[in-house]
Amino acid sequence: MAKLTETIDRLVTALADDIIAAVRDIPLDELAALTGKGIKVDAMRPATKAVRRKNATKERAPAPPKAPPVVRDHSAAMSVAQRFFEERGQRGATAPQLHEVLEAGGLAQTSDAADVISLLVARGVVGDAGFRRTTGSGTAAVYVRTPAQ
Repeated sequence: MAKLTETIDRLVTALADDIIAAVRDIPLDELAALTGKGIKVDAMRPATKAVRRKNATKERAPAPPKAPPVVRDHSAAMSVAQRFFEERGQRGATAPQLHEVLEAGGLAQTSDAADVISLLVARGVVGDAGFRRTTGSGTAAVYVRTPAQ
């Protein structure tokens, strides 16, 4: 039953992606005509240069200073994640599953599972398996250990 649920979730996600891609290709005037609401397309278009210039003359509060970028040391989390993906083999794992492992090891505070997975993908250690697994809050990409080159 779980496999059927995964298959249905994957198909629904693919269908939704196709519908969104098709709607994005429709010009705004045609989309407004299809809705039958009589929406003025000009109201949805970006502001003209004259309006932007007029707004630029208004006095604005100074922007707050930018905080320095947060640099995190993911080395401990990377080694835990590599071992985790080696143990999981071809079953793979999702970011929430990796987060649970990092949390159990006390590394969840310093490392975000998505950041660690991004680093592993960039290094070629893991790759996207091409399917999604249902989580408690939607679906998540499954990553598997890539074969040694």
